[in-house]
Amino acid sequence: METADLIVIGSGQGGIPLACDFAQAGQKVVLFEPDALGGSCVNYGCTPSKAFLAAAHAAGRARQAEKLGIHAEVTVDFPAVMIRVRSIRDRAPVDRSMADSGVHAWASDLGTFGRAAQLTIG
Repeated sequence: METADLIVIGSGQGGIPLACDFAQAGQKVVLFEPDALGGSCVNYGCTPSKAFLAAAHAAGRARQAEKLGIHAEVTVDFPAVMIRVRSIRDRAPVDRSMADSGVHAWASDLGTFGRAAQLTIG
């Protein structure tokens, strides 16, 4: 049986900083994440949507440039936009920052709570 000072459920915007702070302070930290590390913001929400919107804004500004005497034909290569969005999402250093801090991450559902202060994984 392993012991931990702190168990963190989820690797979202609150879970990772909490886990890293405690691990850097010398605590043994285990983090459980049943989905992709980084939570919904990094993987599905904030990060990819902002990367996508950057492309949309650039296309929109180029289309509005005629008012400034700039004439351009704008075409959007949607597959290329999505490749860029995914590459930005995939560069998020979530796993590296946790490993550097000493956080033990489990890509697993939490498991079940047994008697007081005991957790069974699997």
